Amino acid sequence: MDAYGRALEKLCKQVLELLAENLGLPASFINDAMDHQPWLSVRSIHYLRSNGLRAEQVALPAHTDYGALTVITQERVTHRALQVWKDEEWMSLEQCIPGALFINIDDQIEVS
Repeated sequence: MDAYGRALEKLCKQVLELLAENLGLPASFINDAMDHQPWLSVRSIHYLRSNGLRAEQVALPAHTDYGALTVITQERVTHRALQVWKDEEWMSLEQCIPGALFINIDDQIEVS
């Protein structure tokens, strides 16, 4: 794993500690539960708009992320490039902060 992957792993472990603490659990609870399996997958996915295609023709269909956390860089996020499921509807992420990270809580961590 390269330096970027190690930095993402450290970030995710810290986020999971904060999440556990805010749920009233010991800080290490989620990380300990996941520690016995390799859980970090680093992917670089770029959706480039092709000539003549609308943005929705280049994107993925509606889905949820199956892991624990998804970290998305925002350098090139454009209007409607990322949508989140909230209040029973898909909502576009309207604001892009260059250099910021969008951290999504995925299916394995979803709290009912």
